[in-house]
Amino acid sequence: MKKVPFRTAFLVASAFTFSVGLTSCKNESKTEDPKEVAEEENKEVIDAAKEEAKAVEENSKIFVSVAAFDLQQRELSKLAQVKAVSKEVKDLAKTIEASHSSSFNEISELAKTKKISVPNALTDSGQKDYDALNKKSGQDFDVEYIDKTIKAHRDAIQDFTNKASQTQDLELKSWLEKKVMTLQTHFDAINAMIAKSNAKK
Repeated sequence: MKKVPFRTAFLVASAFTFSVGLTSCKNESKTEDPKEVAEEENKEVIDAAKEEAKAVEENSKIFVSVAAFDLQQRELSKLAQVKAVSKEVKDLAKTIEASHSSSFNEISELAKTKKISVPNALTDSGQKDYDALNKKSGQDFDVEYIDKTIKAHRDAIQDFTNKASQTQDLELKSWLEKKVMTLQTHFDAINAMIAKSNAKK
């Protein structure tokens, strides 16, 4: 076996040691600053909190608009039970009032579990619609109430469907989907009453 000269072996060993030393230094220089590590982890938490806050904000808008709609339908229907001429319109108004009163209670309770506030009285817009309807009387009242109600339900069916597809809150999504079916029932009942009334003419 060929002997490696001592000088050569020493140089090789020294070169290896130097190389390992350089590698070790490089690895040590790559160690992250604990401050930067902490800040990066905090950024992830903050970003997640921002996303959650954004979702809560969007859901709160849904809760508020739905509650406002229920209140408006409830109050207009209460008024219709007093001022409508037609028995059919009064009966329809009674059904709609009961349904939207129940719906308002449900959405209010659900909002409370999520610490979201909803209106508990007519909004400014809802009050304007109420005052405008209240100025009508006789047959004009009946026509105006039916017109407002069928348009409101038609728009709400589309609105609730869109909101249900947008929210990530499973409880709210389920509630909205259920209410779309109720709104459709009301819409169909109003259309049937209109058709029946037209047939008599």
